[in-house]
Amino acid sequence: MFWEKIKYVLQAFGLLVVYQLPSLFVGILVALGQQTGQSSPLWGYALVALLYLLVIAGFLFYAKKMGYWAPKSHWLKGKNAIIIIVGYVLILGVNIAISLLGNVETTANQEVVESLLGQVPLPLYFIMLVVAAPICEEIIFRGIVFKSLVPKSVPLAFIISIVTFALVHGPTDLGSFLIYAGMGAIISLSYYLTQSLEVSIGVHMLNNFIAFLGIVLMSYFS
Repeated sequence: MFWEKIKYVLQAFGLLVVYQLPSLFVGILVALGQQTGQSSPLWGYALVALLYLLVIAGFLFYAKKMGYWAPKSHWLKGKNAIIIIVGYVLILGVNIAISLLGNVETTANQEVVESLLGQVPLPLYFIMLVVAAPICEEIIFRGIVFKSLVPKSVPLAFIISIVTFALVHGPTDLGSFLIYAGMGAIISLSYYLTQSLEVSIGVHMLNNFIAFLGIVLMSYFS
């Protein structure tokens, strides 16, 4: 049992490293562009976008092999669709409440995400924020951590998945930690209620998609 848990910890850590690799190349391209005063070549960003798609495909293959992801044509109907929408509304409410009570205007992770707009092509920005992040993070935190790491203790599964999810997003103070912990708790609850990774991905993806639209629109009108 102990070594099985170690195996899952190593798998989660390994996938987290793989997930971060494309963003490392994005950082390199952005830094090169800043040094030269010119935008990095589009073919470089196109290769990074391809790498992201390969990583996503690899994650989905792993999730299907491990039994975390079993796509069904009817998964978005009825209760699941409601849970996704309600989940997003709850995340928004938690974010607003914590921001007001804790005087948190933004988080360090959010600042990094917003700073990339205008420095990377919009399609790549979309892939990073709306596609790769929800799929890869949910496979790690709701698939491996929640479902496999402590399968016999639901409370412990909630705690570990929530805390690790929050810490990976680089909180710099209690307020930013609580924002990501609240988001992790709501997404974990959506997974627990449905036992569907597609639903937790849907909540996460809807949250990131609306954030993506907000960032793009604010940049356009500012």
